[in-house]
Amino acid sequence: MTKRVAIGLMWIGILSTACSPSAPSQETPQPSSTSGEEEADESPSQKLVQEKSGATAQEPSEVARDRRLLHADRVEGERVTVFHHANGSGSLKDCGCSTKPLGGLARRAQWLEGRKGKTGSTLLFDAGDSLTDGSPEELPGGSKHQAVQARAKLILQTYSIMNYTAYVPGDRDLLLGAPLLQMLAKEVDVPFLAANVKNTDGNSIFRRDTPVVEVSGARIALVGLVSNSTPNQEKLSAMGIHVSDPFSTLKTLLGGLEERADQVWVIGHLKNGEAEILLEEFPQVSLVLGGQDITRQERLSWVDGNATAQGGEKGKTLFMTTLVITDPKARYYDPTLEQALRSKLGVLETKIKERSATLAEGMKENEAGGSTNVDWLKKNVVKLKTEVATLKMDLEAASKGEDEAVNTVVFDPIDLTANLPESDRVATGVADLLLAYPLLKEK
Repeated sequence: MTKRVAIGLMWIGILSTACSPSAPSQETPQPSSTSGEEEADESPSQKLVQEKSGATAQEPSEVARDRRLLHADRVEGERVTVFHHANGSGSLKDCGCSTKPLGGLARRAQWLEGRKGKTGSTLLFDAGDSLTDGSPEELPGGSKHQAVQARAKLILQTYSIMNYTAYVPGDRDLLLGAPLLQMLAKEVDVPFLAANVKNTDGNSIFRRDTPVVEVSGARIALVGLVSNSTPNQEKLSAMGIHVSDPFSTLKTLLGGLEERADQVWVIGHLKNGEAEILLEEFPQVSLVLGGQDITRQERLSWVDGNATAQGGEKGKTLFMTTLVITDPKARYYDPTLEQALRSKLGVLETKIKERSATLAEGMKENEAGGSTNVDWLKKNVVKLKTEVATLKMDLEAASKGEDEAVNTVVFDPIDLTANLPESDRVATGVADLLLAYPLLKEK
């Protein structure tokens, strides 16, 4: 993994301090944000620093002060909105969490309905493992398998009503067996994409072509990929399902897409880190919407100008990526990322100034018999300066040139909280299913 990839991953966690996602208006859920708190100082000198330098500098973030809108609501121009999620594990209602229940098929449907008219061209993806949790009782021969088939059909029928662009089956979904998944794919109007999933004869189990959709004047090739390094590979092979190397598959496909598409997006049920490695090896790919990693990201992760986001878990969060495409061949630029980096840089530079002043004062006090831990302060200042140097490098990569043509992208994680309304139609379907199959009530 290169330094650039590592930096991209690092910003997933720490940037929420500088620019946490804005909250929407009252009818839209407010995305929760990671704490973004700085790691606690490991020295008693922390107290001395606070006493002598005053309160910790606050970040000058307009977004932090104005929490009325989503980032998407701040974007000007003709937009393309991409929604994605993954790892639903067959959940129909909320995640079942005891403290903060999130998610729900009917809740997601209603929220998406409420965004109509605000999203422009809309693409919807599920990056896999939303039909089953993969437990033995849910798989062929298990006590719940018949009920799981009905549940899977209900989920996909709902996706069809919601006009999902594609579904990428995850490795646990594949354990349901190719015949069932192929039957479901035919019965519902939701394309299954999995270019590297084949039968024992080497033929694709799902559609063989790579669809290209045109949005906002850009031709986007959609490639579905599944990781071949999951614990279920042996079971799948025994079932006659072969998941080949996704990287080799992508390399083969890219050659035939140059004339057909302006951009290539991958919807990938990929393991933690695989999406970043893919972007590093294939700069032709502009966007990766990941699946198997259950990380709830606060913002996109960037690798050499291209972006990726994971799909969360149990349908708790709906991830919204909003694009304004002015030049189909231009790179993407996230103004909120640049703002966050500049804000974070200001915070770090202020801390360096404060810690350096405290260090100088502590050294004078020690000359007069004081006991300030100046060694720790020196190390802390060096550490902060190193962070600043790295941050400046990342800021340079994230900034837009004065006359540079770019496509704008912003990212909003939407937590589907329990206070949100549900779609009556979908809620009725869920209730009827649970009545017909009581075993599913445990989900």
